[in-house]
Amino acid sequence: MITTIIGLVPLAISSDMYRPLTLVIIFGLISATALSLVVVPALYLLLTRDDAAEEPVLD
Repeated sequence: MITTIIGLVPLAISSDMYRPLTLVIIFGLISATALSLVVVPALYLLLTRDDAAEEPVLD
């Protein structure tokens, strides 16, 4: 994924014809990475937090 972004940067800089396409691909990869690394775990914690609080503590 990072290598794809790095590989597309020269194409986005040099080619006027492919610039819109490469920018869409680059920002799509960045947003998908942010979504999978930040939002999904945060939602998981929010959704499972209530279940963990109701479990009895055994000593």
